[in-house]
Amino acid sequence: LERIYRAMLENKDRLHIHTIDSFLNHLFKQAVAPYLGIYRYTIVEEEKNKEIAAEVFKKMLDNPDDFALMEKFLADNPERDIDHYLGLIDEILKNRWKFLLIQRRPRASLPSSGPVPALEETIRLAREAAAAKGCPWNEFLCKEFQGILPQYLEDLPAMASQEKEEFILKHRHAFLSRPFWNGNKLRGKEWEGVKEELLGRYEEFRRELATCIHNREMIPYEEEIFRFSNRIFELYDRIKLKTKEFSPTDISNYTYLYLNDGNLGLLKDGKASAYLFELLGAEVKTLFIDEFQDTSILQWKILQPLLEGKVRVIAVGDEKQSIYGWRGGEKELFAGLDRILGGKSERLKTCYRSEREITGFVNRFCRRLAAAGWDYEDVEHLPAKTGGYVEILLGGTALKTATDTKA
Repeated sequence: LERIYRAMLENKDRLHIHTIDSFLNHLFKQAVAPYLGIYRYTIVEEEKNKEIAAEVFKKMLDNPDDFALMEKFLADNPERDIDHYLGLIDEILKNRWKFLLIQRRPRASLPSSGPVPALEETIRLAREAAAAKGCPWNEFLCKEFQGILPQYLEDLPAMASQEKEEFILKHRHAFLSRPFWNGNKLRGKEWEGVKEELLGRYEEFRRELATCIHNREMIPYEEEIFRFSNRIFELYDRIKLKTKEFSPTDISNYTYLYLNDGNLGLLKDGKASAYLFELLGAEVKTLFIDEFQDTSILQWKILQPLLEGKVRVIAVGDEKQSIYGWRGGEKELFAGLDRILGGKSERLKTCYRSEREITGFVNRFCRRLAAAGWDYEDVEHLPAKTGGYVEILLGGTALKTATDTKA
């Protein structure tokens, strides 16, 4: 650190200081915006995007094809309140970074013989156990299944496997919640082997049922999610490129989206190209990142190509001070950064800012966080800082009390 600090002082003209947002804005302005034909734009607050979500919703309502797509996607969750749909579109737009990182590929169906054979084998074993026990079949079943299984066995044709599968899916919650037999009927050591075999067969049935749900419902639903969200992003992008108003989240999303576009030439074999460093105005030798706990996963993904090679990284942060979770800030990313980079971590064990009363209160409070799984060690105050004052406002109107924070 001392060597790097000395080099910084001696080469101030080579030192570039940015907030993470200004750095990404610089990258967007120099490379992405011109590629999109944008040479002047306005940076707006995130709240402004709620208006865009409403405009996207209106455009989908006005277009028959878009309306049909939305209607199909929302068929299982209809709502009368229009705010529900506006909120859904707003949430999809807020979480666009997750869609960008998924890099979705078509999902193949899982191999399965279906839930019907597995269930009927379990039923066969259960009936044998009931007969051996001398217990009537209906009494052998637990109460919840006394109306389900007789209907399955008696009302459906012997060879109608499709109808049986539909019946099982209809009653999935019952089948997945517990076995269909009364466990009290198999008490005693002499029945342990039978019970174990029954449970093994039933677990096999539940795996087949889960696979059936995955193949028949989850894969198509996932496709609908991406089809619907992609259309939202398409309409959103049209509006954004027309208005030329971008929030910091927009700039992060578009920078990541076009970072790997070969036409821009920003990366070469996954590493920052000479052209990218030219746009940045310097080649990165050492990267300092302060308040790293507020760096989002997407922002980190954008920074990573700059770190390939012999780049020194020094990141400073405190998971407890993470305040940007609403826009993707991820404290766990900082907590595991030493493992990600293959580096080492050091703790600042002395607080140079706060007085004794404040550090003491923070230590007492954060020890409880440590008990809940947070990684925390007490910090010391400077010997000269023996004062301090802490006041706690707990809930309700007390939190609205006007406080002079500079006093």
